[in-house]
Amino acid sequence: MKARWAAGILAGLCLVHPARAAVPDLGKLPAWAQGPAREAALEAPPAGAEAWVLLSRRELAYEGDGSLRIRHLRLVKLLRGRGLEEAGFVRRGLLDGLVRIRKLKGWNLRPDGELVKLEGGDKATFGNTTEATFDRTTAQVAQLRRAVEGSLVAFEVEEALTSMKDPWICAVMETHPVRRWELDVSPPEKGTTFQVRRLRFQPWLGAAEGDPGVRVGPVPPMPLAEPACPFPYLNLPAVEVRFLDPRWSGTGILASWENLGGWYHGLFAPKVLEVPGEGQGLPGLQALWRRLGRDLVYKQVYLSPERSNVPETSVEVARKGYGDCKDLACLFLAKARAAGFQGFPVLARMQVGPVGDAEIAGPPRDTFDHVVAALRLEASLGLPAEVETPKGRFLLVDPTDPFTPLGRLGAAHRDGRLLICLPGGGQWVAVPPGAVLSGVVDIELKGAVNGSGALEGEATLRETGGLWGLRSRAQALTRAEFRAYVEAEVLDQALNGKVEVLRVGDPLDLERPFTVTLKLADPGALGRQGSAWVLRSPLGLPGLPPAFAPAGRKRQLPLVSRRAGTVRLDATLELPAPARPLLAEGNGETVFRALSWKASLEPETRVLRLKVEERRKDAAFDLKALGEAEAAWRKDRALVRSLLEDGMAFRP
Repeated sequence: MKARWAAGILAGLCLVHPARAAVPDLGKLPAWAQGPAREAALEAPPAGAEAWVLLSRRELAYEGDGSLRIRHLRLVKLLRGRGLEEAGFVRRGLLDGLVRIRKLKGWNLRPDGELVKLEGGDKATFGNTTEATFDRTTAQVAQLRRAVEGSLVAFEVEEALTSMKDPWICAVMETHPVRRWELDVSPPEKGTTFQVRRLRFQPWLGAAEGDPGVRVGPVPPMPLAEPACPFPYLNLPAVEVRFLDPRWSGTGILASWENLGGWYHGLFAPKVLEVPGEGQGLPGLQALWRRLGRDLVYKQVYLSPERSNVPETSVEVARKGYGDCKDLACLFLAKARAAGFQGFPVLARMQVGPVGDAEIAGPPRDTFDHVVAALRLEASLGLPAEVETPKGRFLLVDPTDPFTPLGRLGAAHRDGRLLICLPGGGQWVAVPPGAVLSGVVDIELKGAVNGSGALEGEATLRETGGLWGLRSRAQALTRAEFRAYVEAEVLDQALNGKVEVLRVGDPLDLERPFTVTLKLADPGALGRQGSAWVLRSPLGLPGLPPAFAPAGRKRQLPLVSRRAGTVRLDATLELPAPARPLLAEGNGETVFRALSWKASLEPETRVLRLKVEERRKDAAFDLKALGEAEAAWRKDRALVRSLLEDGMAFRP
C-alpha cells in the first residue's frame, strides 16, 4: 500500500501543467513566509538554479533533561527540473523515543493563485529494515500535491529530540542556493547556558549576523561531486549548538572526552558476561580469532534507542551468532577475559575520517561509527597493534575484521584516532602505522586472444590484506554472489556471466595470501585503434583518473586520496598474430602512485609477456593548495594514459 502511495505522489510530480502567468496572493502563505516571499519577488533567482530556498530558519528551545525542541521554517520557490522535488518532505533516521515530529504543516501556493495544503493522506512513515539490518529507525515522508514551476512551497516542522542529542549540529549549504539561512536559540531557563559555534564558514560564506544566533545569506549551493574527496561535508559550513545544563547528567558526560570514555565504559561493562573461552593466553586469543570469522555474522541491529550505544550481552550474542560492531566487541571481550585478558570497549570513527583535535565531545552515536576492543597487556606480545599510553599498554583489536591477522588492523583504520573507554575515563590513542596491514594483490593471467579480440584464459588472484575485499566477501557470500562481486567490483565491468570461479582458498587461513582462481571470457579484451591493437585486460590495469573538476568549473573541495596498496599483474597471452609493443617499457611516479610496465613478445612466437605494477599512495591537498593539486592530478592522468594508450598498444 505504501509503495503504491509513494508511486502516486511521484507520478503527480510529473503530471503537472505549465503554470499560467499570474500574481499569486502571498497573503495565503503563513505569516512567517510572507515577508521573504515579497522580498524575493523583487529579485532574479540565481543563475542556473532549479529551486531557490528563500528562507531556511531553525528555532531551538531547550526543554530540560537534554531535550530540544526544533522548529524548522522553510520556504522554497520551485523553478524547474529537480527543483520540483522540493515539494516533498523527507526526514530520515527517526528513532522510537529519540526523535519525534510533533507538527508537520505544508503549503503549496501555485502561480495561478491556488493554495494546496498538506493533508493527512499526504504523509507516510517508512521503515528502514533490510536483509542486512535489523532497525527500528524510520523515515517520515510528506508530499505537497500539484506542485508546478513557479510554486512557492512552505513547510513548518516541529521536532522533539531527546536523550543526549548534544551538541546539535546543522549543515548550512544545500543542493540549491539559499537566499537566507537563520538560526535562533531561545534563552534557556536560569542555570542553563549555551554555546554557538560557526564551523568552516570561510571561504564559502560572507559575514554572518546574529549573536548568539546566526543569520547569513546568500548561501551558494553545495559543490558538485568532485573526485578524491570522500567526505566533502567535513569541509563545508555548519553550526553547532551546545547546552550546558548542570541538572542534566549528559552535561557532565559530554564535558570532556575523558568523561565520555568513562561513561561509555560504565554503560558497556555490565553487558560483558561470563562465557566459555577458547583457551588461555595468546593461543586462546588466536583460537578465538578463528572462531569469530567462522561462526559469527556481522549485522547492524538497532531495535531500540538504547541499542544505538548499548550492546547485547555477550551471552545473547553467542546464542544468536550475529551482531553489530559493539555486539561482537562485547563477545570478544568476554571470551578474552576467559583467556586471561582484561579488555575495554574502544570508540572509533572510520567512515568520515578521524576525530579532529578541534572537535568537542559528542554522543557516541553521533560522533563515532564503530566500536572495537583493547586488551590490557602486562607485557608486550610483540604484535604491531600494541600501543603504550599513560594508562598502560594495550592491544587494539577489531572483532568485525577476523580476516586481518590478530595483532593487525585493516586499512580503514589507517591514521585513525581511537578512544579507549576505561573505568577512570577515556584515553586517546593513535593507530600505529605498522599495525595497518598493507593491501597487495598479485595477479597471474594466462590465456589467448583470437582474431576478433576475445580473450579466454585463467587468472589466479593472491590477496594479502583487504585491498579488494576478496577474503571477507568469500566468507560472507554464496558462490553466485561472490562471482557477481568479482565481476562488478574487481573486473569493474559486466561480462554477461562469462566469469567462472574455479577455486577459492580458505578465507580464514591467515597464514598465507588468499587465493581465487577465475576462468575468464572477455569478448572485448583486444580492440583496434587505427592500425594498432590495444589491450584492455579487465584485470590489473588502473583506470584513467576522472577530470580534476566538473567540466567548465573550478574545483571547490580539498583533494584527499586514500587508496594505498599494490597491484601486480603478470600476464602471458597468445595474440592472433605476432605484434610489437609501441612503448615496450615505462615507469613513472606521482604523489598518487608509482607505476611501471614491461611488454615483450617471445621470439618467433605470438606469445606476449606483460608485467604491470601499480603502487598506490595516500595524498592530500587542502583548499590553499588546489593549484598544486591540479598539477599533480594532471601529471598522474598523463602517466596512466601513457600506460593505457601506448604501453598497451601493439602493432601487428
